[in-house]
Amino acid sequence: MSCRQSPFPAVGGRPGSRVGRSSFDWRRLGPVTVWLAFCLGAASLTGQSSPTLTTDVDSAQTTMGGRITLTIRVQHGEGERVVFPDSLSLDPFEVLGVEVGEPEPLDDRLWSWARYTLTVFELGELEIPSFEVALVDAAGGASVLETHPYGVVVASVGLDETGDIRDVKSPLEIPLGLLVLLARILAVLLLVALLYALYRRFRQQPAASPIDVSAPLRRPYEVAYDQLRELEASGMLERGEIKDYYIRVSEIIRAYVEAQYYVPALEMASFEVLENLEGIGVDHDTLRDFEGFLAECDLVKFAKFVPDASRARQIVPRARKLVERTKVGRPAPVGVAAAVPEGAAVPATDPDEPAAPEGANEGEAEDSAEAAHRAADGPEPRQRLGTHDPGSGGSES
Repeated sequence: MSCRQSPFPAVGGRPGSRVGRSSFDWRRLGPVTVWLAFCLGAASLTGQSSPTLTTDVDSAQTTMGGRITLTIRVQHGEGERVVFPDSLSLDPFEVLGVEVGEPEPLDDRLWSWARYTLTVFELGELEIPSFEVALVDAAGGASVLETHPYGVVVASVGLDETGDIRDVKSPLEIPLGLLVLLARILAVLLLVALLYALYRRFRQQPAASPIDVSAPLRRPYEVAYDQLRELEASGMLERGEIKDYYIRVSEIIRAYVEAQYYVPALEMASFEVLENLEGIGVDHDTLRDFEGFLAECDLVKFAKFVPDASRARQIVPRARKLVERTKVGRPAPVGVAAAVPEGAAVPATDPDEPAAPEGANEGEAEDSAEAAHRAADGPEPRQRLGTHDPGSGGSES
């Protein structure tokens, strides 16, 4: 049997010594090596495909009402997707908010995470219960991962073991910065400037001129005539200001009624003005004219009625006619009749009416006043308003 020299030293011999046969057969390791390689590869593949879930809490101890952040991380394959629950019941903890982040790559895998903000209102050693997280693969199959429960110690807020009442803390001082100081100075300067402007304005305002008591007071119908004349000459109709024209003529007549009959016509609706005129004793024909005049003014003012030019030009003559028919027989204001002694002559309330002769009755005084007005105004007869009986339902001829 021929032998060849081994390049390795023999066990217990010298280099270059001859051995006839090896004491170990290396061929026996072939099946064992294959089996170990298979097990390691399978373990490696299994480790790569199985997901892992970790639970983390920022603090294991908190106070009542304090906030705890619970973070859930899942490591999974690229073709898988993690579905975190958006509503949880983690009694005794309450979920204040949920934040789900985008998956983050790590080597050949992905990390998906969700952050839950919790609070609690119980004391003692409590436990955050576990809950399930869904993992969906590329084929649509779902598996369930479960978190681990986590213990948290909840302590009381402001626990004072001595039991004494603590002193009230002093108020905090706000630091006075440059911007705050400049804003205060600017506010003071603006206030001073405003007060100075008001002082200059009222100081330079001229004093009101004294009322000249010697000047004669104008009669209501004289004021109305002048105002109607100014309205006709204003040119409002030529400029197309028909609505303003009607509003102005209505105000003139209402102001005249206030001064003539002591009725607040400017503050009344049209029907209230008519009711007051009827209660005073204005005859029915004049009331109908007032009603038509006020109704047309209200249509233009409130109902957007636009009369033609010829009709609009007649509204001031109609108003002047109402003044002409009612300027005689101005009634006394409420309370004047009660202040006159019984049997004395009642003075005429209109400056044009002469006082009734002493000893004459009321009818004779009214007849004499009417005769005086007819002589002054012309031959055309005019009706009087003071002798109408409101309950008669007709007008005196």
